[in-house]
Amino acid sequence: MRRLDVHPLKKLRNPARHLRSLRRWAEGGVLTHLAGRRQLEEWPDDYALLRPPFTSKLVAPRHTTPDICRAVAQSLLDAAGALSAGLKLERPVRVTCRLEPEYLWDSTLYLIFDDAYFQVSAPPQPFATTTTENYEATTAPVDIDLVADWALTLPDGFADFGGYRMIEKTVDFTRAGHHWFIAERVQRSHP
Repeated sequence: MRRLDVHPLKKLRNPARHLRSLRRWAEGGVLTHLAGRRQLEEWPDDYALLRPPFTSKLVAPRHTTPDICRAVAQSLLDAAGALSAGLKLERPVRVTCRLEPEYLWDSTLYLIFDDAYFQVSAPPQPFATTTTENYEATTAPVDIDLVADWALTLPDGFADFGGYRMIEKTVDFTRAGHHWFIAERVQRSHP
């Protein structure tokens, strides 16, 4: 279960237990989570997203370590691989993992049903700015390699599409971070 922490200053108790739980979810729990969801066949949007079940304190900068962050990222990639291997849909789908190294809590698994949506949202992103009345987002290409730096193992059939740096500004906050995309090489269909 995803949980925000109501006591952010207290120490995280037994991070190994939380990592084991996340690994179990990645190895098959993610498919169990989707088992009763027949609505994916008629999903109206271009994508569906799955949030990994872990407590925010596991990846909060005050309590985490680089090794824990790597383990969480690897569990998300393993879950993407399990989804790819076990998900059987009539409609075309591309399983994608979006990692945010600075804010792993916001990392997500996507089932992208429209390949055009993937081509628009995945890197490489040029320098661009999107502005509305209360929000501004600026993207820029990056020159780092998250997969190599964190020694992540990609699931079979997946490729590292790279990432981009994003700066988001609202009335209340400014947040800067990277968005990294690891996805199936091609969109697939099941006959």
